[in-house]
Amino acid sequence: MKVFMLRAVLLWLVAAAVMPAQQGQGVIYGTVTDPSGAPVAGAPVTVTNTDTNVSTNAVTGEQGDYVTPNIAVGSYRVSVSQPGFKALVRSGIVLQVGQRAEVNLHLAVGEVSEKVEVTGNAPLVDTSGATIGNVIENKRISELPLNGRNVLALMFLAPNVKSQAGPTNSGFVDRGTAMSS
Repeated sequence: MKVFMLRAVLLWLVAAAVMPAQQGQGVIYGTVTDPSGAPVAGAPVTVTNTDTNVSTNAVTGEQGDYVTPNIAVGSYRVSVSQPGFKALVRSGIVLQVGQRAEVNLHLAVGEVSEKVEVTGNAPLVDTSGATIGNVIENKRISELPLNGRNVLALMFLAPNVKSQAGPTNSGFVDRGTAMSS
């Protein structure tokens, strides 16, 4: 009986360790600077998921940089407040699976009680790498008819994706071989 219980506990621990990996994650990072462009060190940065209200805290380093690794995908609000500067809130940040979103924050001189709020859905550009990714919405996947039900054909929904089948890439017939290329 003890061996069975030990195996059950070990299985549960392994499952608990693997489960967070099933959720899509990303990274929000950036730099906090003052009006002259100098880094602001020691500033508390709060990254809040606006869907779940879960917050992740970070503190800027000597170069004014911060990072919140491995946070769940979703909509976020990033806020920073430092004595001598107006509090800054940037919202409308959408984090996708595997995305490294750079959110640089530029503080203005003033009292912490004053607040600058920036809202918008400006596209986030990943300047730290050359990887390009695209997320296809679940609604498009479930409603789009796929010839032969080849799920790899969905990659052609992403812009600028081309197969190596050359000029014969005229329909679904060649996509099975094109996928392997």
